[in-house]
Parts: sequence; C-alpha cells; structure tokens
Amino acid sequence: MIINKSDVLNQFDDYREIISKATNLHLSLKKESKTFLRVYVLWSLSKRPELEKWLHNNYYVVSLSFLLEAFTCLMLNQTSGAQLLLRSSVENFIKFCLSTENLTIDNTRFKQNLKSLRTVYNDEKILQHISKLETIYHDLSKLSHSTSSSEISIVNYIGQTLNVTELEFKNTITYIRKIIDIYLLFIFTICRESLKKWDSSDLRNTLKIGFKDNKVKSILQQLSF
Repeated sequence: MIINKSDVLNQFDDYREIISKATNLHLSLKKESKTFLRVYVLWSLSKRPELEKWLHNNYYVVSLSFLLEAFTCLMLNQTSGAQLLLRSSVENFIKFCLSTENLTIDNTRFKQNLKSLRTVYNDEKILQHISKLETIYHDLSKLSHSTSSSEISIVNYIGQTLNVTELEFKNTITYIRKIIDIYLLFIFTICRESLKKWDSSDLRNTLKIGFKDNKVKSILQQLSF
C-alpha cells in the first residue's frame, strides 16, 4: 500500500486530536498533589545556599531535572516517558553520590557505579537503600511495548501510548515517591554538616510541606537536631 503526503497529514490531524484529549483520569488530585509536595521539598532543598557546596553539581542538577520532567510526563499520561526519565535520573544521582567522594565514575556501566558506591558506606540502612534504588532501576529498565508499530497505524499506536491503565499510573507515581525518599536520605547524609548549620525550625517547616510529623522528627533526629 502506497502512503502519500496527504494521507500522512490526515493522520497528523488525528494525532493532534488524540494529544488534545490527553489528560490524567487515573488518580485523585489528592494523590498527585501529595507527590508534588515531595517534589517541591526536594526542589526547595536543592536551592538552599547552605547546600550549594554539595548540590551545585552537574550530575545532581541533571538528575533533579529528569525527575521533574518525569513528574510532568506522568501528568500527561506518558508513563513510558516518565519511567525512562526516572531511570536517567537515578543514573545521574548515583554519579552525583560518587562525585562527592571523588570516586571514579563509569559513564556506561550502572552496576559498576553501584559497586563503587557500596564501598563508601557501612551503614546498613544506607546500603539497603542502595539496593532499593538498584531494584527500582531494573524495574524501570524492563519497559516494552506489547504491540509492534508495524501491525497498526501510527495514529492508533500513538493512541495506545496515551491509553494508560490506572495500575501503570499508580506504579509510576509510586516510583517517583520512593526515588525522592531515597534521594533525600543521601542528601541528608552527604550534606549533614551543612544542614546542621541551617536553622532547625526553618528546616522543619520545609520538610513538613511534604512529610508527616513522625517522618520529619526521624529526619531531624538523624541530623542530631
């Protein structure tokens, strides 16, 4: 079958209609807003002058950028795009952690970077979170499309990518929340001395934006406030 330019332009019109209808219908606004609040806490910490010594780091900036883009992608029902961005965020965050210890970074082997990171810490809690981050990364790497684009029209194929199930959406937003929690643990560990110079009430109020009181209390105890 020969496809001419007008046929493709007609499909483009259909494509624009599909995109215009792309909207999230899967989770309550409350669930999404809670996740955004955690995103905001991470963003806010990243902009504090007290932490600039550590977080003014290209790997960290890229990691945070990918995380923010992943959240936006998810709000547009693009779960695959969100998951790919999250994977890239994790890769760069591991590199950030290594760079703070002046360790060699392998730009092609994620497992090697994880192995190097495990040599830095002997705290069991941190090692467990490294393993959690590894599991999340491998889960995000298992993306696949069940239908080949050669079997259906491009418009229908694109339409399927927007037809996100509630489970897919829920799993992806859960990944975002878990990743933020792990990132914060490492930031609190790496920036501990700098955070101790921060006014405790100010830090407490920032954390309370996205976390419950018991979680905030645990974080502050970790920092010896």
